[in-house]
Amino acid sequence: IAAAPAQSQRNIFGVPWIVGAKKGFPNLNQIAMQSVSQMTRKILVYRPLTRNGWTDYHAKQMFVVGISNSLAVEIWNSYNTAYPRPLYVQADCKLTVQLTNDLGYAPSPVTFNLGGVLGGATNLSAGALTNTGLMPPLTSASRQPRVQSFMLPLLTNVIVLPDSVQIGNSMFMVNDSTALWNSLPWDDLTPPHWGLSISDQLRCFVIDGGPNGRVVDYVQLSHLDAARDLTQESLAIANRLDVWTLTNIVGTYWATMPRGVIQQINISQGSVPTTATDWSDNGLAAGTKASAIANFFAFMTSPTITSNTMQAPFTPTAKIRQMTQWQANDPLVHYLTEDLTYPDNVTNALVPMSALASMPKVTSGMYRLNERFSPWGGFGPKTGWDPFYGGPDVHLFDTALKDPLVMVSDHWDFPSNQPLSFSWLGQVHRGTPWQTIYLKSANILGTDLIAWMKWSGSLNALIATNTAPISDWPLAALLISLLGTNSPSLSVNNPSTNAWLGVLDG
Repeated sequence: IAAAPAQSQRNIFGVPWIVGAKKGFPNLNQIAMQSVSQMTRKILVYRPLTRNGWTDYHAKQMFVVGISNSLAVEIWNSYNTAYPRPLYVQADCKLTVQLTNDLGYAPSPVTFNLGGVLGGATNLSAGALTNTGLMPPLTSASRQPRVQSFMLPLLTNVIVLPDSVQIGNSMFMVNDSTALWNSLPWDDLTPPHWGLSISDQLRCFVIDGGPNGRVVDYVQLSHLDAARDLTQESLAIANRLDVWTLTNIVGTYWATMPRGVIQQINISQGSVPTTATDWSDNGLAAGTKASAIANFFAFMTSPTITSNTMQAPFTPTAKIRQMTQWQANDPLVHYLTEDLTYPDNVTNALVPMSALASMPKVTSGMYRLNERFSPWGGFGPKTGWDPFYGGPDVHLFDTALKDPLVMVSDHWDFPSNQPLSFSWLGQVHRGTPWQTIYLKSANILGTDLIAWMKWSGSLNALIATNTAPISDWPLAALLISLLGTNSPSLSVNNPSTNAWLGVLDG
């Protein structure tokens, strides 16, 4: 935890300290990261004071972009006993963000150091992290653990880029619209293609007895990454009014323009049917639609006007949130990024400007069972439903994936201080969710490789195959030689009941 005085003492992100599991300790449960982007396109139109058809009409665009990012880390005491001693919990991360486009904006990545002793540390008194209150049998799929069994050592938000406009290769905050408009060229309406990459390296540790006590959970994760194509997201999610379409239209009345820009101007003139909600969702207050259209239509079509320029009143705005979550299926398995990864961990959604107050928070999925928690029987709010398959969860009682009857963390029964023996081999947690050493009959690779990839978090088929439970058979064969010089197997013709009871552990 302290600064390393030598190369050999440095921690490596992605390489865990913990190599075993012990019951009763609180642990990292989930990480949530929410990236919120906002893109607004403003159009300024120029025309002669005295109109002569559509000649000498020109336009320029102001593309306003803003990015923020929020992060939350959650700890959970997944047992039905309150933690009896004081705890010190700390989380910190290095959040690296880079925004680029294809029009020359490519700055160096920006790194934010978040949390740590000042912003991500909590001292908990004995018993403050209470028990879950979850003990089978359960009668309701919606039953939830006690809120006080969770805590958030880190919850933060950073403004990656305040609302800004690109001038040349740089971004400038929107603080002097007149000066910014004067810096922008006429008739250059090329839509920039924006991309955003986010990378997070995170540490979280739980220490028994206070900051100088004993480590009971330590996680250092790498590759908590997210990549966004902001332009494509706008096309896919926010293009209901056809205002983000990139295709150029040739032969319009003053310039070659993208179809989305033409649509924006037509909406501003009132020639495209829209609602008051359409306007309020794009940055204009409800109730001003009619007067805004009338004024702009008069500017565009009147024989004479008193000012050459006017801004199109309809300003399409795509505010999109991307929520990325990393969640522990089994609370004891959370030391690698893959342990917390599942295919359905990214959600993109449009946030209407008129509904900003109700935008979900990064903590919206916390203080409750996470969506990935799935012991024997499923448990929790998602019992019977599998978001990966989009239908019923066919693996609720699948012995190829999970141990029978282990429904909560309390149900584990790990061997302790016992001599080497096959009698407790099935009690050893194998480091994948809700499984002990695999000596069962079903082979999940032969029936549903995709299910195993989802279960293990290894979305690479080769890695998933190599870590499948069937690989434990060679381990069991190796242990035979460690248990003694005599083979523990018997001839099928041995008639001694006592001999068989000894070999088969009763």
